[in-house]
Amino acid sequence: MKAWQYVEKGWCQGGLAIDNNGVQCSIFSNKAVAWCLIGAMMKVYSCRKRKMLYDKMYQFVSPQWDLVEWNDYHKRTKRQVVALLKKVEGSGRLSDAHGGCRDPRPTTAAI
Repeated sequence: MKAWQYVEKGWCQGGLAIDNNGVQCSIFSNKAVAWCLIGAMMKVYSCRKRKMLYDKMYQFVSPQWDLVEWNDYHKRTKRQVVALLKKVEGSGRLSDAHGGCRDPRPTTAAI
């Protein structure tokens, strides 16, 4: 699965992933029903792949935005997040093994 497919299933703001009750959970939890932009990317791609895709996102997102803030902007829509992910993921196989890395500052506030 690609990150856009997770966001299309369910999208959240203010946390990496949430369950049916709107409570934050691990992006890998089987209870997760919605993911933010960064959470979906972390679920699918290794650090190296995410870094490449984050850099590619800035072709479409103004560099004045932090990607977490872009996802969490109060006027942002699920449709916009899915569209951005589709642009950067494109077609072809991108998924690979997970590795540790530093992602854009994830938020910890509950929804």
